[in-house]
Amino acid sequence: MRITMLAVGVLATLACTTQTVVPEPRSYIATKHPKSIWVVREDETTRVDSPEMHGDTIVGTVDGKPFSVRARNVQVNVSEIDWPLTEVLAGAGALVVLVLVNPHVSLAH
Repeated sequence: MRITMLAVGVLATLACTTQTVVPEPRSYIATKHPKSIWVVREDETTRVDSPEMHGDTIVGTVDGKPFSVRARNVQVNVSEIDWPLTEVLAGAGALVVLVLVNPHVSLAH
């Protein structure tokens, strides 16, 4: 049963993230210190870990290897939690767990 509850919690969190475009990568990276960002160039999206700004260049790692790209040549996205959706899914997950734990619970009265 614990595995079911853990799975519901993990799935709810994973399902509730959204990609948001960062209009000013330099200030965002400097103030928020994100663990990772997504760099979009042409038709390719790359996850960059430990991003930093060095001048006008985004540097970090991709799969453990050094990565750099000029910020003006790319779009930068970040993953953010969609809190309203998270709350809805967490509530629904809690209801499912309640019914699984106590099958005598009736949702219809």
